[in-house]
Amino acid sequence: MRWSSFAIIAVATLTAHTTLAPRLAVGGVWPDVILIVVVFFAMHARKWDAVIAAWSLGLLADLASLERFGLLSLTYALVAISVQSSRDWMFRSHPLTHAAVTFVSALVVHVVFWVYAGFSSGSVVGQPWASVGVPVGIALYTAICAPPVHAVLLRFLRWFGLDAPRYSHARLRRIGTRSTVL
Repeated sequence: MRWSSFAIIAVATLTAHTTLAPRLAVGGVWPDVILIVVVFFAMHARKWDAVIAAWSLGLLADLASLERFGLLSLTYALVAISVQSSRDWMFRSHPLTHAAVTFVSALVVHVVFWVYAGFSSGSVVGQPWASVGVPVGIALYTAICAPPVHAVLLRFLRWFGLDAPRYSHARLRRIGTRSTVL
């Protein structure tokens, strides 16, 4: 992976997450732009490159929030490891895959944040299910936004120093072609 290209996309992602995403809020819920990029790199980069990229994006998000330092970097790194370990069984260029993987990842991450916030504020004892719709809404909104963002990032695979996915197990060279036998 080309780390200079990653640094540029990391700054652009953090900027979009802190300035653009809150303006896209619907009902107090906005997409997690950083998680979309974490899932992209987890699906296309080598294992440790993806984990380092996810951890550093989480560290940037931690520095921007100053609230729960370390929690974002840890959860994004764990998301990268879990997506990385299952990526051989998915079509990594398909928009439905992008949406599904991002939805599950966002749901796990934001439920962890929701539980952490509940325990740290002491509200878990009172009404634990009162705000459960927030993590689900964030996960759904993030999953809807993932395919267009991934489509743009897929155009720059070579710029990032990443290889296009090959589907030798499905006897296809790439998605969008007819069943071309190798």
